[in-house]
Amino acid sequence: MKNLLKLAVKCLLVCLPMIAVTVYLRWQPLNYVDGEAPYYIWNRDQARQASETYYETIILGDSVANSAFLPEVLSDGTLNMALGGMTPVESYYILEEWLASHPAPKACYIAYQDLHLQQDECFWPRFMYSHRLSPSQSLKILACARKYDCSGISSPTAFSDFLSYELYLPNKYMTSLVNAGLKGRRADNEFIYRLNELHRGRYIGSYFQDYQEGTVPVVYEHFQMDPMIDFYYRRLIGLCMENGIRVRLFKPPMPDNSICMDTYREEFWAYYAELKEEYQEITVDWFEPRGTVYFSDAVHINPRGALKLCKEIKDRHPEDFSDPALSERQKEGLNDYIRYERLPDQMCPWLENRDYILLCWDADGIFPVKEWKQEFADISVYYGDPSSDAKLQYVLTDDGEAIEIRCAGMNDPVSWTRPEPGTFKYDGSGSGAADRTLERLPVGRGAVCGLCRTPG
Repeated sequence: MKNLLKLAVKCLLVCLPMIAVTVYLRWQPLNYVDGEAPYYIWNRDQARQASETYYETIILGDSVANSAFLPEVLSDGTLNMALGGMTPVESYYILEEWLASHPAPKACYIAYQDLHLQQDECFWPRFMYSHRLSPSQSLKILACARKYDCSGISSPTAFSDFLSYELYLPNKYMTSLVNAGLKGRRADNEFIYRLNELHRGRYIGSYFQDYQEGTVPVVYEHFQMDPMIDFYYRRLIGLCMENGIRVRLFKPPMPDNSICMDTYREEFWAYYAELKEEYQEITVDWFEPRGTVYFSDAVHINPRGALKLCKEIKDRHPEDFSDPALSERQKEGLNDYIRYERLPDQMCPWLENRDYILLCWDADGIFPVKEWKQEFADISVYYGDPSSDAKLQYVLTDDGEAIEIRCAGMNDPVSWTRPEPGTFKYDGSGSGAADRTLERLPVGRGAVCGLCRTPG
């Protein structure tokens, strides 16, 4: 008996390091996961936790859908629940989770690039790695993958891989632990999580990256659908129908250097005509190709392209977006995009019909941000750094005592006094949105362009 007890103790001591690592992996994921996992963790939290906000419109799909929809522009009641690499398979379970914790939305926008209708390549490295799905959901997917022999999911080691992920075994996470190092990744991952909260789920191409011309164009010859993905696509639509949700199936625009063959268009519309026979209430929107300036790569729309697209979507389906007024959190998200713009023609579309005015703040701190925000807590202020091309600054008359701000669309200029340290006083009045034509004069040393909401 004593020998058996000693053996048990020795076995425990041998296993203790692995147990400790497994416990750490389970309870401290933000310390070690890679930079994309926080998006999946945020998405999981949103779906499973009740929210005070009623979301009337939900976005589902892959990275193409994630990049195309700006909740800040669409409405305060829009949430982007699309994830990079997601297929209809995972989307079905995410919507199922959402409906278990939230009232059903009025509309659901669903979009995927062709690759994610043909194969599920991210189930293991993204969804299992980040524990986005529950164990029971993952097992259902594995069972269905065996039935349909789904590429990317089914394999001889599928069940052992499932156990390794679910038990947080080091064989699946050791690379992440090593790459995280002693310092860990928590600070970066927490920032990514907060950024996802700011933009309510949109994270693909969050900042500006122009599509590189000269890339070999994508040629679309045939429209194809994996049988398992088709099965879940129809289940996803059916789940929406059962809960009274309007279904907007969506073909996002492609860069205009992409080639879409007639055979592809015919097969695409044949498939969706069949879907519409089964689900007559759905709508299918096809957006034609547009300039590469609106894309960050061959498939993903950049924020400028998403801004343009979302305006078109609101014009096409206004009933899905009820409140036209911008909330404070919408303004926060818009400001985060605006502060990365540099040129007037790029900035103006963001400012149209919004209560923004342009200000300048120089290196001496004419407008001290801390004091300003204390004085006007409800004003959102952000600064970009366009010093690389200072001649494009918006300069306003400065006589040393006050700064006069003139924007097209304003009946009268707005005047701001130069503040004493620790103070900031508003002396003028004015309203209206900055128009497409804004007076532009050279600015002095190291000025930084900022944006704020018009007071009052």
